[in-house]
Amino acid sequence: MDLTMTELLNADNNSKTNLLASFGGFIKDHGIAIFLVVFFVIYIYPEQADERKEWITQITKLQDSLDPAKRNITSDQSKIILELALDNFIQSLQSTMSQYGYDSNFVNRSYNRNDFYERNGKKVIRLYDQEFEVDMSKADEIKNQIEQIYKKYKRLTKIEELYVIQESKIALDKAVKSGRYVTAGLRSFKYADNTLADLWSTSFNVHYSSFSKELINSFTTQRNLSFEKNKLLNLYEMLELEAPDELSKVNDSKIPPQIIYEFRENLIKSWSLKLKPEVFQSRINSSLLDRVTNKL
Repeated sequence: MDLTMTELLNADNNSKTNLLASFGGFIKDHGIAIFLVVFFVIYIYPEQADERKEWITQITKLQDSLDPAKRNITSDQSKIILELALDNFIQSLQSTMSQYGYDSNFVNRSYNRNDFYERNGKKVIRLYDQEFEVDMSKADEIKNQIEQIYKKYKRLTKIEELYVIQESKIALDKAVKSGRYVTAGLRSFKYADNTLADLWSTSFNVHYSSFSKELINSFTTQRNLSFEKNKLLNLYEMLELEAPDELSKVNDSKIPPQIIYEFRENLIKSWSLKLKPEVFQSRINSSLLDRVTNKL
């Protein structure tokens, strides 16, 4: 009875004599050429096809790793590029904010001589571009007069705070939009399965909300405490009166440069947690080396 090639290959290995006889019978009936063709198609070709597929996969990975447009950069390279982009972004942000008047000078400016003067026996002080007078000829009313000035100061401060909050938000939004061109190029760099733009966006979105709130609050607080507030405190001192506790309270809030610095450090820490020692290059090389070693 004739045997098929599949039956020959699946024959019991313990029956070596029968197997050889079966091969001999197949060759006798069909010829050596037919035997070799069938043996190649059924046994050798599938194994070689799988091997070729694996090699093509590995070679493609190697080509991608060598292609500047596709290859992954290392964690150290990623960190350097992200920090350079961050420093340029912050510089752009500060420059744009400064154009709208929100910079270190905004919170550190001091009053000038024109904010205090005497007129017709009265001391005049300018607060929020408004003049307030203290009639020194009415000594028994001086305390009451300055209390009225303080009430108006608090009302004007609230109005100023709302204005600063609104305007600083607009300035910050424009500054962030203006700074986006600095980070646009991060899309060209690949790290692991992401681009550096992905790492930037993820960390930026996590920290930006608290950063923007702190920065705007700092502009608002510092603006009032370091400028108008100091003028009013100086008036109390000139009149030898004790200033209200709320007015004389020492300000310990953060200033804008400090908040910006902390924002920068938070982003760097966030990236550091995600930039692990890379293994993708070594995986390709090890895989190719293993393939060669196994064949040898």
